[in-house]
Amino acid sequence: MQSLMIPEGICEEIERLVRKKLALVNWDSGCQPRSSGGLRFHCLEDHNKSFLMKLGFNLVPNDNALWVRVLHSKYGMNEQLPESISRSLMKW
Repeated sequence: MQSLMIPEGICEEIERLVRKKLALVNWDSGCQPRSSGGLRFHCLEDHNKSFLMKLGFNLVPNDNALWVRVLHSKYGMNEQLPESISRSLMKW
């Protein structure tokens, strides 16, 4: 989840399994911040996008880090971000 884009359907299926019990609060309202009356649950899709954005933003300033060099050599990333990361950044 922290390095690959999880399809929206998979996130929805996982959340459906989590919500299987009788709920006293709507899931969408539970995902709101506490200041808005929510319970601060996190939607998996939003959480996945934030992980990918963090990874994308850490790729740029850390050119000499070992993990960045491994990603560059493994995926042939010369000057561009991997497709899964760039797609999630474009949606935001």
